[in-house]
Amino acid sequence: MAATRRGIQAMRSISILEAIEDYRTYNRAQNYSPSYVASTDRNLREFARWLAEEGRSGQLADLTIDEARAFVVYLQERDNRSRPGTRLSPDSVQQYARNLKSWASFLHADGFTNSNLFARLRLPKVPVREPDVLTDDEIARVISIYNPGTATGLRNILLVLVLADSGLRLGELCAATVDDVDLERGTLKVMGKGQRERTVHVGSTVEKLLSRYVRYLRPEPISGRVRSLLLARDGSPFTLNAAKRVLKRAATQSGIKRLHAHLLRHTFATHYLLNGGDLLTLQRLLGHSTLEMVRRYSHIAAGYVAVQHRQYSPVDRVPLRFRRQQTRLHTTPHQRRVLRLAPAATVQGPAERPRVVDRVAVTP
Repeated sequence: MAATRRGIQAMRSISILEAIEDYRTYNRAQNYSPSYVASTDRNLREFARWLAEEGRSGQLADLTIDEARAFVVYLQERDNRSRPGTRLSPDSVQQYARNLKSWASFLHADGFTNSNLFARLRLPKVPVREPDVLTDDEIARVISIYNPGTATGLRNILLVLVLADSGLRLGELCAATVDDVDLERGTLKVMGKGQRERTVHVGSTVEKLLSRYVRYLRPEPISGRVRSLLLARDGSPFTLNAAKRVLKRAATQSGIKRLHAHLLRHTFATHYLLNGGDLLTLQRLLGHSTLEMVRRYSHIAAGYVAVQHRQYSPVDRVPLRFRRQQTRLHTTPHQRRVLRLAPAATVQGPAERPRVVDRVAVTP
């Protein structure tokens, strides 16, 4: 009863902005990543601004699920500010809804509200898309634009190849330090989402390039406190935004417009399964807490197997031609007339079939 009275009193006296600030403090106390804390706080404050612009109450006591639903509809219809002329992606809208639900759960658990205000708020659906991947030739095209004999060129080559060879997130690689690298074992230790540490492996090619960069071409750090693995030209840490700009320029210079950091992560995951890896190990390598996010890679890997079988099917390469049916069939007069007019059946080989998927350059 006392907790209920405190909840009623809190709802009458606290504003929505104050409740958002309390949630931000809670997330920081939980030691969540700074990027998660910042993005969640930003999304919730946009909700508060929208309420003010719509002339709705800014008090927590007046908040209902109707405001949350109306806000989701507004997000689905408004322009994407970072890309004028486009709408927010379904993934972004769903993330806003997730933040609202998490915030409402916190408010109820901490006694700010008597019930979970957004418990019945359903997440908007997101289209299920199979992850895209890069071919070996496309990766080679990206790498070819850089000079491996310079510090900047080799760093950018490593940016692409480490992501493609290990499945790291871009932020994880940028946050890695020289102390996290084991050149003898070819491993890299990173701190992932949820403050979960994991170790990933790289192949011999990337291992040699890392060794060359760290021992010979890595710039002198701007201060003794800088331990970042990848550095800018002046010795300062190679930031996440700087890495994004490098990949954006690489997409333009290589002609592979769809290039981005997560595409390299998809490429690693898909080829890992194609080469015989299992889902549980892939889950650990990618740093996912559940198998849900990993299972989608099994679908695209199965699709690649189907494409390769279609391309290299032994029977499809045999020019089969069937003889006319010689045995007497129990057919009607009409069916016999159709059979007499029908030409001999021919099984078309790969070169004769319409080639839609087969035109895609997939490296076997």
